[in-house]
Amino acid sequence: MSDTVIKMNSISKKIRNTVILNDLNMTVYENDIYGFIGQNGAGKSTTMKIIMSLVKETQGQLELFESTDNQVNRGRIGAIIEQPAFYPYMTAYENLQYYIKFKGIVEANSIENVLKMVGLENAATKKYKNYSLGMKQRLGLALALINNPDLLILDEPLNGLDPQGIAELRETLRHLNKKYGITMVISSHILDELEMIATRYGFIHKGHMIEEITVDELHEKLKKYISLDVENISLATITIEQKLNTVNYKVVNDHTIYLYDYVNDGAKVASTLIKEGVMIEKMNVSNMSLENYYFSLIKGVENNV
Repeated sequence: MSDTVIKMNSISKKIRNTVILNDLNMTVYENDIYGFIGQNGAGKSTTMKIIMSLVKETQGQLELFESTDNQVNRGRIGAIIEQPAFYPYMTAYENLQYYIKFKGIVEANSIENVLKMVGLENAATKKYKNYSLGMKQRLGLALALINNPDLLILDEPLNGLDPQGIAELRETLRHLNKKYGITMVISSHILDELEMIATRYGFIHKGHMIEEITVDELHEKLKKYISLDVENISLATITIEQKLNTVNYKVVNDHTIYLYDYVNDGAKVASTLIKEGVMIEKMNVSNMSLENYYFSLIKGVENNV
C-alpha cells in the first residue's frame, strides 16, 4: 500500500447547533486522484478547508503525510478552493510574480516552470483579460503549483468550463499526476468527467463518508448486467446455477435478479429460463452510471435511518 497523504479520523464540525461533518473518516494515498463526490451541502468544501487549515474541526484528528504536525505539512499543499483573483490588465507572468511576493513564497517553483506544467508557456505574456475560461482555470492551477506541492486540493475545478476547457484541464491534471506524482483531491458535480481521471472515490452524504472505493472496485460494480424481473425468484436462481452454470448474479428483491454473465447472449438466458418454467416479466441489459451508483448509495443510507 502507498504512503498515506491524508488521514481523517472521526472528524466532526459543528457551527452553533448545525452539524456540518459527522464522524467523517477519509483516507487518501500517495499518487491518488481522489474523486470527492457529494451533493451541495454534503460537506465537501468544509472537509477541504479543514485539510487546508482554513477551518478548524470540532473534534477528531487530521494527519497529513503520516504526521499530525499539520502546520509544517500545510506548505506541501496547493489548492483551488475558490477561484483566485487575478488582475485583468496584467499578464499571466506578472500575476504569478505578484502572488509570489504577496504570499512571501520563498521556495517557489519558477514561474516559467509552472506555466509549462499547465500548458500556458506560450501565453505567459498574454493579459489575463484575454484568457479563455479554460486558460484562466489553468492559471489558477499554476498558482496552486507555485509552492511545489505534493498534494493538490481542487474544489469544483471544472465549473463553468466549456467542453474544450474541461478536456484541456482534465488532460492537465492527468499529466501532473503521472509525470510529477502529485496527489489530488478533486470535487466535481460533472461526474462523467471525474470518472475519466479518478483512481479512488469518496462518497459523502450529510457530512458522513458513506463509502471509499478504488476505480477497479467501482468498475466491477458498474459493469453490465442482465436485469431480470421474474415471478418465481427461487426457481430462477436454481435454473441460473444449474442450467447456465453460474453463480455470478445478485438477487435485488423478491422479483429482480442482476445476472452478470451472458450479457451478450440474452437469448440463451431467456430460452433457458422459459424452458424450465420461469415466467419472465421484464428483461433488459443495463449498466449503472457513476451518478446512479452514488444515488443508490444515498438511498441505501436513507432507508437504513
